[in-house]
Amino acid sequence: MIFGIMNIFFGVLVWSPSFVSPDKRTKFANALSWAGIILLIWGLMGTGSSLAGIEYFGIAPLYWILWLSGGVISLLLGVILGINLLKRSSGGIVEKILPYQKIIGSAAITVGILQLFVQSPL
Repeated sequence: MIFGIMNIFFGVLVWSPSFVSPDKRTKFANALSWAGIILLIWGLMGTGSSLAGIEYFGIAPLYWILWLSGGVISLLLGVILGINLLKRSSGGIVEKILPYQKIIGSAAITVGILQLFVQSPL
């Protein structure tokens, strides 16, 4: 459930940069960058735990697919939001992801909403 809420919140921030006024976005740019790094780590942990729990694919395939996609999307959202801190060491991956910012934001909102309604099989 927390994955869903985080994906919806940060998906809206990524999907519509105009949702937050430009002056507030520049004011909180450093905080958004650090939130992006934390979201990137959260996405890595979510992706890793979903791959470690692949046995759930046989029990509840929709739950496992949402688990994996939520982790991957959180990882991508973290890269987009943490752009200011990642530009130094990204090796060009940030520039490759930015054209897909609206698609990633839309996917994050959709997966986040689905994650709120699909419950764990346990």
